[in-house]
Amino acid sequence: MPDNEYLQFYQKGIESENKGNLDDAILFFKKSASLNNQFESTFNHLGLIFSRQGNRKFSIQCFEKAVNLKPSDKSWYNLGVEHYKSGDENRAVQCLEKSVKLNPKYTESYLLLAHIHRHLDQDDISEKYLANILKYDKTNRFALAALVVIKFDNEAYDGCEKIAARFLELYPDDSRIRLLHADLLMKKNDYATSLKELKELAKTDPGFKKFNESIKKEDPAQKEFFQELGSRVDKKADEFEAKEELYRENPEDFSPPDAQDALDLSLLHLFNGNTDKAMEYLVYANKSINNE
Repeated sequence: MPDNEYLQFYQKGIESENKGNLDDAILFFKKSASLNNQFESTFNHLGLIFSRQGNRKFSIQCFEKAVNLKPSDKSWYNLGVEHYKSGDENRAVQCLEKSVKLNPKYTESYLLLAHIHRHLDQDDISEKYLANILKYDKTNRFALAALVVIKFDNEAYDGCEKIAARFLELYPDDSRIRLLHADLLMKKNDYATSLKELKELAKTDPGFKKFNESIKKEDPAQKEFFQELGSRVDKKADEFEAKEELYRENPEDFSPPDAQDALDLSLLHLFNGNTDKAMEYLVYANKSINNE
C-alpha cells in the first residue's frame, strides 16, 4: 500500500465535495482517515460537511479532532461556530478566543464574538471586538455598521452619528445606515429633515430589499446580527393601531399617534423591504408635521 494512498482518497473527497456529492465525499474522507488519522485537513472537511447536513454532534467531533492534531485560527473558528449553532455560547466564546489568539486579525472570529456578546447584553465587550477589527481594517463595512447600530440602540447618539458619518463617506449608497441616520434625526426631534431623507431614500431605492438578503448566509454573525431590528415592526404596528383606534373611538380622551410613531414604523418597514407600507406611514407623518 503506497504511503500516500490516504492523500488519494482525500483528493477524491475534495472532488466529490466540490461537486456537491456529500455522501461520496464522506466515504472518501473516512477512508482517508482510516489510512492516516493524523491528517487534520481530512477532519476539517468532514466537520464542514456534517455541519452543512446539520449533524452538530459529528461536526463537533471532527473539528475537535482537527484542533487536537493541528490547532489553527480557522479550525478553532469552525469549532466555535458549531458550538454556537448548538446553543453552547460559552464554549463557542472559548474556541473563538483561541482563534484570535493564534491570529489577531481573524475577522470572522471577532465578528461572531461581537455577535455573541451582543446577544448576552454585553455591548461593551462587543464594541471591543469590533474595534479590534477596525485597528487593522479601518474600512470594514460590517464592523462599522455594527458599531453604528450598537451605539444607536444604546442611545449614544453622538458617537453613533460620528461613526455613521465615517461609514457614509465610505459607502454613501448603503440604505441601511441612511435609514439609521434618518432615525437619528428623529431622536433629535428633527422630524422634517428625517422625513425628507426617508422620502428621498424611498424614491431613489424603490426596490429596497431586506437586509437579511444582503448578508452572507454562511456566516452566522452576519446573518443574525441585525435580525432583531425587523422584529420591532409588529410590535410598533400594534401600538400604532391601538392608538389610532382609541383616538377614533374617544377623540376627546385620547391623542392620535404622533409623527415620530409614524416615522419609526416607516423606517422599520423600509428595513423589512415593504416600501408600500413605509410610504403609508410617511404620508401620515407628513400630514402630522404639516398640521403642527
